[in-house]
Amino acid sequence: MTTVDLHYYSLRDAGDLPARDILESALDGEEYTRYQRLKRQESKHTFVLARYWLKTALADKLGSSLHDVRFSYTENGKPYLPDSKIKFNLSHCATAVAFALGETELGVDVEQIERRGEPWNRVADYIHPGLENITHGAASEREKALVFSRYWTAMEAYTKLKAGRIFEEKTRFCRDGERFNAEVLALTEGIFIHTFSCFGEDICAVASEVEVLRFNLIDNARRFHRAKAD
Repeated sequence: MTTVDLHYYSLRDAGDLPARDILESALDGEEYTRYQRLKRQESKHTFVLARYWLKTALADKLGSSLHDVRFSYTENGKPYLPDSKIKFNLSHCATAVAFALGETELGVDVEQIERRGEPWNRVADYIHPGLENITHGAASEREKALVFSRYWTAMEAYTKLKAGRIFEEKTRFCRDGERFNAEVLALTEGIFIHTFSCFGEDICAVASEVEVLRFNLIDNARRFHRAKAD
């Protein structure tokens, strides 16, 4: 049975956090360089927290020290653990951090539902013209935002699994996207996407190359719910 650990951390109420020097000590040289290049303090804070939480979870899985967890990178910049069967993927936005761990290739995305610019009213621009009708049946702006967020995070997770570029992959995603009216989308090319609602604040999606039969949902505020079909 394929099992995946899905971790979610809300940045709205992250609780007591380790001191900055402890967080930064989790970064390797390449990560620290990227971290220092970030201009906005909010971006730096999210980056270092995400790496710290991810490496803490991986260290627990590996039975090793947090500081022994070091990544290699694919040509497209996707991090992975060399010489390990554990696969992972990480995502963060302004309000949350999410990552998944398992023994199959994974793609993860997390997004805030309420977003500036109301992108749910411009589905053709943000996702694909072939899916511009997905929000038409929504009863309110809130419902439109929920539907849009499910599609957007699913598309992002799909793209990250494929290690592709969003504007290249979204046409392929659209081929089956109109069928995304349930909690799990099984694409014709053998990719499965699960979506989760995080207490009505964020949406998280996980893409995998095999059907995940069990998710261990782990979060810092017990907010996880499987997203409901609209």
